[in-house]
Amino acid sequence: MYLKHFLLPMFSASVFPSPVAAAAAATISNTSSPSYYRLRLDPLASGLGNNWQGGTDIVSYANGTLWIGAITYEIYAEPLILTGSSEPATSLLFTSYHSAPTGSQYVALLSNATGPVVTTVPHSFVSPYGGLQLLGFGFDATGRLGFWNQTAFFGCRSAVLSVDLETYQIWWLGQGSPPNSSACVGPLYLYQDTGCSLAA
Repeated sequence: MYLKHFLLPMFSASVFPSPVAAAAAATISNTSSPSYYRLRLDPLASGLGNNWQGGTDIVSYANGTLWIGAITYEIYAEPLILTGSSEPATSLLFTSYHSAPTGSQYVALLSNATGPVVTTVPHSFVSPYGGLQLLGFGFDATGRLGFWNQTAFFGCRSAVLSVDLETYQIWWLGQGSPPNSSACVGPLYLYQDTGCSLAA
């Protein structure tokens, strides 16, 4: 099954109060990042409970955005294997083997709006959505991912995704709430994972 739906409008700013203030802050550390690493979800801390049915806790990439859950088993998805520098606030780099031509892409978001976390066009700083920030990602002392010391990453999904796949698209809630906020969980606890089998 090819993924045939994104979640509602890609970015929104509504009259709802910003969840960033309610999200726990993560003080970015100066710890050097490994050469390659993945992002791993803590389902229990993220509000998904003990009965998480997503099949995996590793973050996946598909169709230009980031996901958690069973989408990892779809042919168009792949593990999100990142590289980054040792700076405390930096960029996250990723190379998709689904892109043509293959090339480094930056993970990006719009800090003062609500929408999916996306990637840039390969070999460039360009994003199809415009105005997104590439710098400011980092990890706290526990290895938890943050963006400029905020952790407003949430998992959101449409009714169709709920039926088709046990999958959530990773969103940044910078201002307001997603159009279907009842289908979101979080804030997500996403950790740097340096396990030996990065392709798993």
